Amino acid sequence: MEGQTGGESGENGGDTSESPMRLEEHEEPGGALRIAVGGELDLNTVDALRPAIESACGSRAAVTLDLRAVEFIDSAGLALLVDARKRFAPSCAIRLLVSAQGQVQRVLRLGKFDTFFDVEFAPQT
Repeated sequence: MEGQTGGESGENGGDTSESPMRLEEHEEPGGALRIAVGGELDLNTVDALRPAIESACGSRAAVTLDLRAVEFIDSAGLALLVDARKRFAPSCAIRLLVSAQGQVQRVLRLGKFDTFFDVEFAPQT
């Protein structure tokens, strides 16, 4: 599945010329799936990522969420990740691949989410 989500104008008339999130799925050796996410993972975009995670975890034992190209994550994005881990942990291992620098890495470390998730901090591609 390759797809993009589009932005919507909020009540304050936000700019919709840029897509706030991009999703791409890649088969990994051994049957795992890597879901590459780019842009923003926030209240406006979590509903686009949720079905991709549910579908992948419904049919696979391991999924990598590649967040190296995510520039921003908010509490809604974190809540989606926590919910996915709690829901699928018995049957599907969810691994996070995160840029070694940037806002996402700082949020995960400051909130101690890096102790809750299987996280690999890697260079951005």
